[in-house]
Amino acid sequence: MERCDFTQNGAYFGSAICRTYGNLTLTECTFIENMATQQATVLLRGLDLTDTATVSNCQFSENVAAWATCIDASEEPPLTLTDSRLCDHDSGSEIVGSYTDGGGNDVGDWCCPGDIDQDGSIGASDLVSMMDGWDTAVGHNDREDVDRNDGLDVLDLLELLSGWGGCD
Repeated sequence: MERCDFTQNGAYFGSAICRTYGNLTLTECTFIENMATQQATVLLRGLDLTDTATVSNCQFSENVAAWATCIDASEEPPLTLTDSRLCDHDSGSEIVGSYTDGGGNDVGDWCCPGDIDQDGSIGASDLVSMMDGWDTAVGHNDREDVDRNDGLDVLDLLELLSGWGGCD
């Protein structure tokens, strides 16, 4: 599959793709705001040893699942991930299982640190949100904690200001 968009899909398993046999190649695809009640936006299960899965130049963001927010490769299919972004997920478990890192991946971070309101840019509303939470306890997944060190301090403010403007 090339240049596919999977947005706001829902399912119990594999909210965008549930692959149970054969090879799978995803190139330049986006997976945004998909929700799996249990497992993964892309669920790879029951594949045999000759099957492969390749994900390249894809973006996963704001997907939700109880287990493996983006890709579940826990049954050990030969998964190769290259030049892909898997970010902006609250669970911290973007990929479950093993994979070959083909390089150029951004896994587990915010797509745009400092874009607290997630509107695609860092601006005044993000600064106001940060200031509203100043001197309060924040967790690792709170967007105000730009440097993700479980605290809201001047380092978060400096990082927000250094990224001011549109996100890549």
